[in-house]
Amino acid sequence: MKKILLIMTLVLEWCICFSQTKQNLDDIKQLKRELTMVQQDTSRIHILVSLCNYYRDFNQDSSVMFGNRALAIAQRINFPEGKANALNELGLSFRILGDMPKSLELQYQGLQIAESNKLPLLMAKCLRGIGVVYSEFNDYNKAISY
Repeated sequence: MKKILLIMTLVLEWCICFSQTKQNLDDIKQLKRELTMVQQDTSRIHILVSLCNYYRDFNQDSSVMFGNRALAIAQRINFPEGKANALNELGLSFRILGDMPKSLELQYQGLQIAESNKLPLLMAKCLRGIGVVYSEFNDYNKAISY
């Protein structure tokens, strides 16, 4: 009985993971289609940041590329929300790549922009990311403070 339950659980988990991966790939295709159609720079930034997020867990090079593209546009048009969002997502990507100093640097830059432009949701995202990096350093006192 225990073996049957274990097998059923494993099959169910595999099905859930497969359906989530398929949904992510469908979302990526849709975002790439939208990217070719939108003209407004702020919309392009939001799509590029979303692509950075989607690629982060399985193709970090692409994630960084999309994040850098979003950041470049945001800097060119001076769009603080886009800059902070791109920096946050890039920081998360560099954390997955194992470059913790770069991750912290980007997260702190994003936090500064979010704070100076009163963007509370982005402040929270950056603070969370910084806390996660410190927890991976086993510096729990610092992690908790973020």
